[in-house]
Amino acid sequence: MLKACGIMHFLGVTGIVMPMGFGFLYPGLTGFDRVLGIEPLPFRWLLAMLGVLLILPGLYLIIHSVTALGAQGKGAPAIIHSQAVVKSDVYELVRHPMSLGMYLAALGAGLMAGSTYLTAATALYFIPVHVFYLKYFEELELELRHGQSYNEYKQRTPFLIPRTLKRI
Repeated sequence: MLKACGIMHFLGVTGIVMPMGFGFLYPGLTGFDRVLGIEPLPFRWLLAMLGVLLILPGLYLIIHSVTALGAQGKGAPAIIHSQAVVKSDVYELVRHPMSLGMYLAALGAGLMAGSTYLTAATALYFIPVHVFYLKYFEELELELRHGQSYNEYKQRTPFLIPRTLKRI
């Protein structure tokens, strides 16, 4: 199972992260719409401010989840499998804070760039595909690797939406 998980992480990095990195360089965040011949998002300044408001908590979640994963779980994202279930810091809010942070930052970048393509691709493709991966592959692997400890954590911690936001 760990070998299969390693393969899935490799495919995720090579199939999602690397193309996003290359796309950042060419055609650039603002170039996708032009290349595809679609109109950029309207209300440029308003959406740019909303983008910043999404990127900031996104970066916070990414940085704190990576730090906690290394310090408490003795692992690294997509490289070294954690040795223990991380249950504190941002991992108290949701089971996948790094992914939530990535979603917020990616949506925020699309909005800041004013890109219809990046915003729509993130919301309609990237996030749903990654959520499917988390739910049906990564969580299964974590259950197999950490057993009862992960199952108890899973029972008391929400998947992606913090409890305080669910009440609103």
